[in-house]
This record gives sequence, structure tokens and C-alpha cells, in this order.
Amino acid sequence: NPAPAGSLISLFVTGLGPVNPAVVTGQVGASAEPLNRTVNNPTVLINAVSAAIQYSGLAPGFIGLYQLNVTIPPGTASGTAQVLVVTPASASNPATIAVK
Repeated sequence: NPAPAGSLISLFVTGLGPVNPAVVTGQVGASAEPLNRTVNNPTVLINAVSAAIQYSGLAPGFIGLYQLNVTIPPGTASGTAQVLVVTPASASNPATIAVK
């Protein structure tokens, strides 16, 4: 379902590196505070505009899966928008979301 510009969306990704508090390999992400937040926050670009990140860390209850809660930048045009997740070490392949 298309999300309105200015709304909060969740992205699920891999490879964002260490978290605090740390977890043992194979351990699930915490389901309550303190959540396992990324040590180095990525940058999320939606149509080349930086999106505000509300949460960056392990997805609660999952192993090795990260969750990014981001706000679609206000003013993002309706239609298909390109999403990139950028870390100091790499950038994701482009993905798309639907914006209304």
C-alpha cells in the first residue's frame, strides 16, 4: 500500500554492523528496552533526499535482521520512490517504495 509523504515506514535490511547493547551471534534482537541500536547509524535516501531515522537497530525477535524506522521526507512526489541505505562502508542496491 502506498505510504503518504511525511509518514513513518519500516525498512528491513542486513549488514548494518555492531549494535549496543551487543548480541552474541545467533541471538535474537531485544523485544523491549534496551533495544539493540546500531553503533553507526546509516543514511537513508528517498529520491536522493535524506530521510529522518527514528530507529536503527536489530529487529526485535529476529536474528541478524535490522529494522530502520524512517520518515518519508515531506514533499516526496506521489508514485514510485527510490530508496538507498548508505553506510560508511557501502550502499545498498536501490529499492522502491510506493508513495501517495
